[in-house]
Parts: sequence; C-alpha cells; structure tokens
Amino acid sequence: VDTKTDNANCGACGNACPAGEVCSTGACSTTCGGGTTLCGTSCADTKVDPNHCGACATQCGTGEVCSNGTCGTTCIAGQTFCGADGGAPYCADEQTDNANCGGCGTVCDTNAPTCCAGGCADVTKDVNNCGYCGNKCAALQVCTGGACL
Repeated sequence: VDTKTDNANCGACGNACPAGEVCSTGACSTTCGGGTTLCGTSCADTKVDPNHCGACATQCGTGEVCSNGTCGTTCIAGQTFCGADGGAPYCADEQTDNANCGGCGTVCDTNAPTCCAGGCADVTKDVNNCGYCGNKCAALQVCTGGACL
C-alpha cells in the first residue's frame, strides 16, 4: 500500500483515518495537501494520476500515462516513461521520485528514504543533503538531525 494516500494505512500500516478524514502525505486530515486534490474519499495528484488526470474521474486509456494533467503516451521533459514491463504505465521524475530514484522501480528505503538528484539519501544525517536535498555541510561539519553542526 501507499502509506502517503491509503486511508486504511495512513503514515503506517494499520493506521486508519477517522470518518470524514483522508490520508494526505501520510497524515489524516480533513483536506488534501502537497498539491493533491480531494477526489471522492482520497487525495489524488491530478498532474500524474491516470485515474484522475487533469480532473477527478478523468481516466486515461489503456497504455496511456497522465503527464502534467494530460493523458498520452509520452512524458513531459524531465520525466521517464515507467511501467513498460507490463505494469500500469506512469511518468516519473527519476531525480526526485522516492519510488523511482535514478531509474524506474528503484525505491528509496527506510535507511535512505529521500530521492536527491537520482540517489537515495537520509537527509537527517547525509552531509551532502542535510535537512533537504542539495544542502551540503561545510568542511569538518557533520549532519545531525537534519542540521549541519
């Protein structure tokens, strides 16, 4: 499941959202955040969701992807067409997508959960990505809790 959007497993497996709330970016809320739109009882990114492409309930056809809110067979510049191996096709930004970091299907894990420039990093302790991607600590500094010290 996707714990960022699954109402029955919001933020963690088995953590169900109360009635009237939706799972948005891994937290139960009455509204959708992170650039997503409330579509029925879930939050959807209408720029990339093939079931809600451009608007809620606008579904892309078989073999099509939702790229920048439009159904088609190609992705916008900077994104890669993934899912050609038999799965549902989709567009991914291999530089920032935690589920397709550096390549389709390459998932960042709990040891390095954030995709930074095509590589997985732990922004709480990575001196080259401290606190956020691209924030490099100065010489002789360490990254602790997302801060250069």
